[in-house]
Amino acid sequence: MTIIDSRVRDGVLTLDGVSYATQATNVRITPSHEEQGARLEVLDGSEIMPALRRRNTLALEAIQDFDDAEGLIAFSWTTDTTEQPFSWTPGPSAPTYSGSVQVLAIEVGGQVGERLTTTAEWEVVGDVTVTPA
Repeated sequence: MTIIDSRVRDGVLTLDGVSYATQATNVRITPSHEEQGARLEVLDGSEIMPALRRRNTLALEAIQDFDDAEGLIAFSWTTDTTEQPFSWTPGPSAPTYSGSVQVLAIEVGGQVGERLTTTAEWEVVGDVTVTPA
């Protein structure tokens, strides 16, 4: 098998249909798994394993844009705690990951005179849909 070296570059990130690709510097979807129920042993020694539930988080780091009334920071503050659709394509030949996230307001401000970035981690509501390129 040949080496595939995928890079996040020349991609697209939209939230509620608006592109924020020019602000984002780091985007990822992170799955985690939690057990539901407990492991159960029956008389013959067999075990029933607990069910697993996958939770996904859309995490991003972005250049702050508090000067833009329609920027990412304004979006996060005006839609705080609401469910919003997202779509993310990491690169031109990559699949598209989409679904809905619960938006939470993101940090504003920082060190005077410096380029400012902010981070967000928003829980995906339901499943992530993966559409091949």
